[in-house]
Amino acid sequence: MSSKECKIIDPSLISGSADVFRTAIGGYWDVVSSSTGEELVFSDTGHDPDPFKKITSTFNTYISTIQANTSKIEVADEDVIIPNYKVPIRVSSTEDVLSDIHWKALFKGGVVDEETIAPIYQDKMFNYHYLTMSNPYPKIDAAKISGASISNQIQISYEYNNYIPRYQDYISNLQSTLQIPNYYILADLQTVDLTTEADLYDSEIINSVTRYGEIEGATTLFKLDSLALRQIGLRTFELAGDQRAELNKSYTYLSTDYLSYSLINNALSSSTVDYLNKKLQNVIIDETAFKKLYEEQLVGSEYTRTKFPFYTKITFPVSVVSDGFVKSINGANYSTRFLKTLKESFSGEIPSKRLSPVDKTFAVNCTYISSSEDTDVDTDVTETTEINYRTIDYIDMLAYMQNNYKPVSDNCHFVGEKNIYRNSANSPSSSYRYVNSMGSLGVLNDTIEFLYNTANYNSEYPLDLIFDDNISYSETIAYRIEKIGGLPTGDLKTQNTLQNYWMMNTSASSEIDFIDTQVKYGENYTYTVYAYVLVVGSNYKFSDLSLSRQLCTLSDTEDYGLELYDPDTGDTVDTLFPATALPGDLATDAQIQSSSPYAAEFYLNYEPSVKLIEVPLYTKTLKILDYPSNSTNVFPYQHLDASQKIGFDLNYESFLAKTAPTAIGSADSQLLEDFINANDLLKDSKITNKSVSRARYVEIYRIDEAPTDYTDFENRLITTLDLKEKNTIIPRTSAGAIAPHETFTFTNIFYDEKIRTNKKYYYLFRILNEQRSPAHLSEIYEAQLVNDGGFNYSLFDIFYESDLEENTFVEPSKNVKKLIQLPPNIQHLTLDTTDVDFDDDAYTQLSNIAVGSADDLIWGKTFKVRLTSKKTGKKIDLNITYKLNSEI
Repeated sequence: MSSKECKIIDPSLISGSADVFRTAIGGYWDVVSSSTGEELVFSDTGHDPDPFKKITSTFNTYISTIQANTSKIEVADEDVIIPNYKVPIRVSSTEDVLSDIHWKALFKGGVVDEETIAPIYQDKMFNYHYLTMSNPYPKIDAAKISGASISNQIQISYEYNNYIPRYQDYISNLQSTLQIPNYYILADLQTVDLTTEADLYDSEIINSVTRYGEIEGATTLFKLDSLALRQIGLRTFELAGDQRAELNKSYTYLSTDYLSYSLINNALSSSTVDYLNKKLQNVIIDETAFKKLYEEQLVGSEYTRTKFPFYTKITFPVSVVSDGFVKSINGANYSTRFLKTLKESFSGEIPSKRLSPVDKTFAVNCTYISSSEDTDVDTDVTETTEINYRTIDYIDMLAYMQNNYKPVSDNCHFVGEKNIYRNSANSPSSSYRYVNSMGSLGVLNDTIEFLYNTANYNSEYPLDLIFDDNISYSETIAYRIEKIGGLPTGDLKTQNTLQNYWMMNTSASSEIDFIDTQVKYGENYTYTVYAYVLVVGSNYKFSDLSLSRQLCTLSDTEDYGLELYDPDTGDTVDTLFPATALPGDLATDAQIQSSSPYAAEFYLNYEPSVKLIEVPLYTKTLKILDYPSNSTNVFPYQHLDASQKIGFDLNYESFLAKTAPTAIGSADSQLLEDFINANDLLKDSKITNKSVSRARYVEIYRIDEAPTDYTDFENRLITTLDLKEKNTIIPRTSAGAIAPHETFTFTNIFYDEKIRTNKKYYYLFRILNEQRSPAHLSEIYEAQLVNDGGFNYSLFDIFYESDLEENTFVEPSKNVKKLIQLPPNIQHLTLDTTDVDFDDDAYTQLSNIAVGSADDLIWGKTFKVRLTSKKTGKKIDLNITYKLNSEI
């Protein structure tokens, strides 16, 4: 099960809904408990395939059969452009109906023999929408599943590529994130020659990117800077050729000049700021822009996107485009106006009530696999919940676009150059009315043709259309990514919606890699991905009810003579079905011969219902954080004098992929929780990204009693050392900009401290990066300076995390005067480096090191040692297993 398989069912189709007639005859879904959860099970009506499509009811003891007169299907309303029909329906009774009064009460309601009867006939409009969706698993949920391959995944995370402190400080002080450079705008401009094509873009957008023409090369930001190596740092000559090339790929003009210098030194005017704050609330990526950005890999390419220092990244699969509505919209070059109207409709900007989104409750039944990281057992889950989805009528939306060519808002930006379609979607001028009319008419005509020819609304069996479990036609038209954040406002202290991205579904890519650079480091943002699903269902209602009253019983056939009448007026009504007339010249068309004692006739009116449903796919809150800094390698020592000083040589270890570091206190725990959540890590997940910012701060913790947990060091920080080099000559770029890293730091430092003699101290060390991200801890060091008759000597011991676990013994051990040591022979301890490549990074070669050179190694083998008491002769056998442990 590579996806979460979901059924989305209209509430009218559920047992006990407002459509009482459906519940009475069948053709509904019911919630049923099963071994995997609550399922939605369809209850059939029971078909009899005669020419009238008779249905045998098993759900009401008073109704025997229901049939449709398909020979009399007719158009219900000639003035409506969408297909609409009505078909006569006859309901026949069983022998259990007591009288004409009882039969009328069953349909219209009433009291019979002191029993109140609810009517099964209602003159109301009901809806039939039943669609299925294959929704993606969140990546963290998919990672917990061990027994199945989950290919359909969605992930909201981030990438952190470069540490540019001046840029980071600059954007952190901006009032709005919308003033931060937008990656889609920058990516689109990489193909633009501003000397000849600047007029194709809004002047304020060009001003924001070029800072009013002060920044040269603003449209070549993603091209490599040939001077990057020389500008990055003073030590690059120490790198090997392949390392230099890799470093060169990490920096471009974008980071060395544009973000770290040019933007900061060229402020935006208030008019440009106001423009950005308004326009970038909604970023619209129509079909043309999507193809340009993703097919030409201006955004999707890992090479281009990693040139930006950090960003939120959202990856999710795109629904397959069929030969239906999406192709119609894109084929008419109407995706720009469609997305603009979609935005205005679901944002509540259009005053028309017909285009105000309506909250509608659907029964959603999902089947998926569930698991947790604490178990290898995968569980099949089926759950049914009621979910409110916002909907609008698609036909109303098309009609609105046809009749209204002027936009109602301009708080949006179209990615890409100006063209006639983007101008027509955003301009109040009537000069673009023809473009809008042609596009809207083309899409509307395609829609009507689809409904007539594909949706089967002139079906021979209309009862199947309404009362069977037919899956409605559906396709995903567009996507929206909503970003919420900023300071809480209002009485409820809720955060505001900062921005929305609206994207047309196309065949340009099977997966979207969404990039959001308009974010600040270390701040929480909540993203929600929405799919706008178009579903073609039905509207249906009953009308023109007539009921029967008994006139006689025919002795020769044992049939009943019935007369049909309007239950509201009492007037007779002609039958809608072929029928055997009653004998006699005075019989009318309202009088029929029937094998059932009672009958009811009415019209079933039905038409297509085309809805756009806003379906949320995934929501996640996260913040961008640098990756943890490396572990600290500690070498303790003693000053060989009378100073009573000990010291520690502290070294920043090379990178090694490890699980998340251990937290010391509550602040650490929250930071680690944020990091793990943002990166979708499990407990045993290795962090494969090294810290981007340099090692900077050394924290030294000390306590006086033996610890039982790392949390014992909380609030016991005794000092923080700064690894920053003093009097560093900072390299600058050709434009005078400071290189991305404005400081250089050491990777080791010494720490000395005077301590009391004959007292144990416990030290813990960690080196934080410049972002003060979570860091891997050193081991705990027990230090003691022993005064032995005036001679001082030091004792150091190491506590690992496993040593902090307190064991509970059933029988306390007894002290012994002598220790027994059984060390392995040196042949079992030597390191075999035959398979090690010393030209590669050390951490990549750890698995190639073998321990021991003996032909028959002892590791993993058990040996028996017998001890015999010289005094008593008693013997004890010890089973000793030699295990090879790694502390890396």
